[in-house]
Amino acid sequence: MSTTRLFLITLLLVLPTLAQAEDGEASDDSAPSDDPVPSDDPAPVPPPVVPVPPPVALPPPQVGFDKGFFIASPDDAFRLVLGGRVQFRFVYENVAGEPRGNEAHFELPRMRFKMGGHLFDKRIEYKAQIDFAKGQVSLKDAFLDIVGNEWLILRMGQFKTPYSRQFIASSTKQHFVDRSITHKAFAPDRDVGILLTSDWKKAPLEYAIGVFNGTGDAGAFSGTVLVDPTTGEGDLLSAHSSNVPDVPHPMIVTRVGWHTQGFDGYDESDLGNSDFGVGLGGGLYVDLDADGGDDSAIGWQGDVSLKVRGFSTTAAVYAVMEQSGAEFTDQALNSVGFHASVAYAIKSRVEPALGYGRITPTDASGDTQEILGGVNVYFFKHNIKWVTDAAALIDGADADFRLRTQFQLDF
Repeated sequence: MSTTRLFLITLLLVLPTLAQAEDGEASDDSAPSDDPVPSDDPAPVPPPVVPVPPPVALPPPQVGFDKGFFIASPDDAFRLVLGGRVQFRFVYENVAGEPRGNEAHFELPRMRFKMGGHLFDKRIEYKAQIDFAKGQVSLKDAFLDIVGNEWLILRMGQFKTPYSRQFIASSTKQHFVDRSITHKAFAPDRDVGILLTSDWKKAPLEYAIGVFNGTGDAGAFSGTVLVDPTTGEGDLLSAHSSNVPDVPHPMIVTRVGWHTQGFDGYDESDLGNSDFGVGLGGGLYVDLDADGGDDSAIGWQGDVSLKVRGFSTTAAVYAVMEQSGAEFTDQALNSVGFHASVAYAIKSRVEPALGYGRITPTDASGDTQEILGGVNVYFFKHNIKWVTDAAALIDGADADFRLRTQFQLDF
């Protein structure tokens, strides 16, 4: 084989190999390499992984029963307490006349819905009470308390005037079915106003001083706002509510008192079989007649409550003066009165009671007397009880006789 032929054969064998090598080098130059490119910059740091916290379960609101059904925020900054009161009564009366008359009927003297609690802070308290009895809807209480401490409370709204112990005490905590005849004759009723007072449950020294519209005059309309449920008509729907007078004639009411530590002088019974407790108090009201008339009046009263070993007694004296001339200072005594009651709770279950009330006017109209005897049966203290009393009502030479029995539910 010649040298030229051997060269050509060798060239034919080597050329394909060189072509494949060149193609591989071109591919390496055009395609990015999988190997990392060396760099002087530090490697990037991945962002930190922030863990997502699981959702926090909010604490449930507080619910339960404590002197009423309540619901409160977890921190107790807001609290709503709901309660009610029902008194169902049967009344029989034998009235004077020729011939004597007999009357008997059932009645619902009180059927109330009440709510209270505090808002934003335990020092901002509120209360409202509505009565649905007697075929009418009446607003009894609606007020706000700003509590500084047990010695300083500012109250605004409609509420009981702080005059007599008998009226301040709840109608559920009486020795008898209802208050004495002296209440309507001498004590101002609920009214709209503003009051500075102490917390008698905490402070042994009691005081209260308030200014009111003057619609809660003794023996007059109580000042509650009424609506007829059958027609929807009443003072709530009118431009002028019944507890706002056409012409202002403010009434100033004050009360001072003292009681032994822990003594509840506004519960007439001693269901706790206490060792000893006593409370003393007095009230004064000045009913101004700022419209230039001659209807001003001044009233005062003093009261006492005592309890020991199931025995309890309460009493009060009253006097009222009315304007008799053109000037406010022309005051003359109009009438005086007093009431007293005594009871003994037997094992906090059965409580016989006796009572007496008298109103003596200064004119010749004659005295009015009330002689009472009764018995209370307690199932769950004052919350569920049965009260029965019998009375002789003596007005001059006439005497009426009355029997009342009442079932009470209060919560």
